[in-house]
Amino acid sequence: MKNILLLIHDDEGQEARLQAALDLTRALNGHLSCIDVTMVPSIAGDYDGIGSAMLLGDERDREAANKASLEARLVSEDVVWSWSDVTGFAAEAVIEAAALADLIILNRKLDLPPPSGPIGLLVD
Repeated sequence: MKNILLLIHDDEGQEARLQAALDLTRALNGHLSCIDVTMVPSIAGDYDGIGSAMLLGDERDREAANKASLEARLVSEDVVWSWSDVTGFAAEAVIEAAALADLIILNRKLDLPPPSGPIGLLVD
């Protein structure tokens, strides 16, 4: 069995990542490990953290809705899967989760970086 790690984040590339991961998981008779990363926002000049905390709350709400939607889809797909929720930075979260993965599904390089996307993981 192959362990396939999929980065989950409500961004422009999510559907392509999901479809690629589902196709590969089925073809390899593997296990799909979804890692849903709630990105930690950083605001220049936010010395008391109030602005960042408000944005983090919004990000958590958006990812919770995304999780509910994707879990409903995954139940009807013909794959074995698991889900992990992580709050932090995408690169570090994926690296930490990658120890048991045979294959990691990330993004292609986007023309314009998304405002809250996994910038540190985009590759050429």
